[in-house]
Amino acid sequence: MKRERTRDGAVDPRLRLWVLVSLTVLAAAVLAVQYARASDFHDASPARNLERPRFSFDAGAIWEGDSAWVAVEVAVPYRELMFRANDQGYGASFDLIVVLFDGKRQVTGDLWHETIQVPAYADARAPGNAYQRVVQLPAYVGDLRVEVAVSEQDSGNEGRLAQDVTVPDPKREGLIVGKIWFGRCVADSTGGRSRLPREPLVSRKFGSASGPVCIWSLIYGRKAAEDAPLRVQWEILNDRRDVVAQDSLPPFSRSAEIPIEFQLPIAKLWLGGYELRLTARSGKMTTKRVVDFDMDETTVSLETNPAESIALVKYIAKADEIRELEEAKPEDRQKVWDEFWKRRDPGFKEEFFARVRYANEHFSSLGPGWKTDRGMIYVEYGPPDQVEAYPHNLDGPPYEIWSYYGLRRRFVFIDYDGFGRYELYTPGR
Repeated sequence: MKRERTRDGAVDPRLRLWVLVSLTVLAAAVLAVQYARASDFHDASPARNLERPRFSFDAGAIWEGDSAWVAVEVAVPYRELMFRANDQGYGASFDLIVVLFDGKRQVTGDLWHETIQVPAYADARAPGNAYQRVVQLPAYVGDLRVEVAVSEQDSGNEGRLAQDVTVPDPKREGLIVGKIWFGRCVADSTGGRSRLPREPLVSRKFGSASGPVCIWSLIYGRKAAEDAPLRVQWEILNDRRDVVAQDSLPPFSRSAEIPIEFQLPIAKLWLGGYELRLTARSGKMTTKRVVDFDMDETTVSLETNPAESIALVKYIAKADEIRELEEAKPEDRQKVWDEFWKRRDPGFKEEFFARVRYANEHFSSLGPGWKTDRGMIYVEYGPPDQVEAYPHNLDGPPYEIWSYYGLRRRFVFIDYDGFGRYELYTPGR
């Protein structure tokens, strides 16, 4: 910019005002970054593969002093592995390979040859039994990628998965909520001493078999205000973004790294997807981390949430059964609920909730998928024999036609408002 001077050589007052305003705006921006700016993160869902052996893993960055690490949790269900009879019962073996990449360049990695032994074949097929391992790989600040492979020589099967991991810089960031890890609460899970759970729950899917669930995280506050305590709040939101549970932890004194650990109230949660938000504040600085998790079908019962549970089974229940469920006394609810399912064919309960899961994953719209029109039909009748989808209909709104040949029924769903909320066709609308 050309400097403008008055005839006596002094700087034009208008230029002085412009410089003053510019410096004020710049200073405000710097202060905003220094005292209020902190990175927010939304953790990706655990990676899962389709080819056998199917497994899941989760990964995230942790710091120990000035050293950065990427922690990797791996879970392989026993029923995904090939077990062979031996002198001790049944055994399975596989190679676990974990590699860290920066772009196409390998940073580090390792291989473990694992052997699993069980006394009976039923143990190898039990749904809750799984191999689990947590490994830590040295890392550095940046956007990295973790690749995991589970390879069985006996079967020739190999499953592979990858997940991106961002390693933030706590020296540059003012305040960071570290990776959120889920695990079973153990006897000494108090005081926030651990960096990682001893018994990780990698799938982030919980229910009656999960037991008490705790979360672990680290708050990095190397630039947090020295005279302001660190305050941590958590809240759980349902799929409608309603807050269903929340609490605040006791204030923490300033520290470069503060381990956080507390128990989640999963016993109060019902079937569906949820979001956990962990927020940290220190002085004028605020940051948060968000992670998703799910509650499985074992949470559906007359004891935990009778109204929603009855609404769900209305798709398949008779009028007298609904009346019996609604009128059951508190002490009889579990018995009435169990008898309801015993009247169905063996295996139907599992099939029913598989439909509910599918509906929630594919048809959710401002609420759980099983409550939508497509979800209702899917839960009641199962997958259609044919789906004719017309998402780009030039003569009207998008629509779908579901055909059930065995039932000789067809259902037409119209996306009346154009937001993907397909509704059963209503003549004259």
